[in-house]
Amino acid sequence: MRVCVFLPSFLLISVQPCCYLLNRHLECLSGISGKRAMSKANQQQDVSVLSAAKRGLVNLTPNDWALIADKATRMKFKPGDLLVHQGKRTHGVYLLLKGTAAVQIPSMGTHLINPGEACGEISFLDELPATANVVAKEEVDAFYLDRPTLQSVFELFPHLGSRFYQSLAAILSRRLRELIGPAPDKIASVKAEPAKAGPLKKEHPEKDPAKTDAPKTDPTKVDATKSDATRTESPKSDPAKKDPSQKR
Repeated sequence: MRVCVFLPSFLLISVQPCCYLLNRHLECLSGISGKRAMSKANQQQDVSVLSAAKRGLVNLTPNDWALIADKATRMKFKPGDLLVHQGKRTHGVYLLLKGTAAVQIPSMGTHLINPGEACGEISFLDELPATANVVAKEEVDAFYLDRPTLQSVFELFPHLGSRFYQSLAAILSRRLRELIGPAPDKIASVKAEPAKAGPLKKEHPEKDPAKTDAPKTDPTKVDATKSDATRTESPKSDPAKKDPSQKR
């Protein structure tokens, strides 16, 4: 005896969309987890670039960099794009992650910025328009930290703010020295180089005995001494001791 079970048509139709939606949900979850893992790996790579830079924010700790990388906005620039516009405020700081950019200072030439270095810090500090253009020389990836985000982070972590501003001060000091004088490494090499000894000068040159002049004597003094000598040699005549024969 056979038993036939007939399912309503609406149940057969509704089962297929549920399976499809379930598969799509699983795919989305796997894609999100993969993107998160990839973004975390990229973030660690970015932090390693920033923390290894010797001309960047050198006072920040690994925990500081983790917080900044989590709050920063990653931006991409094509060759020729402007990161900083002269005459416009930046409202934040750029930290280069990849590529190089050129700082175009009027009447001062061009200076390159490499990965790990910052730009736009002057306008960020004084809240005035930027003093120069910063142009991407190639494809550039950079972190952008706007003022409200940094202020909120610094309120929670004051020591991070202190180290951040100390690093900016060191960057400005170094760039100012490079503009007005030789680089610090050249100054250190000059100080380390010993001074070349020149020919020694004789403070008291030896006199040739043959060329020594005899002491000059004043002729008036010589005559005076002679007259004194003659006076002492000639005895004075005493009128009381004259010859008695003359009395007669």
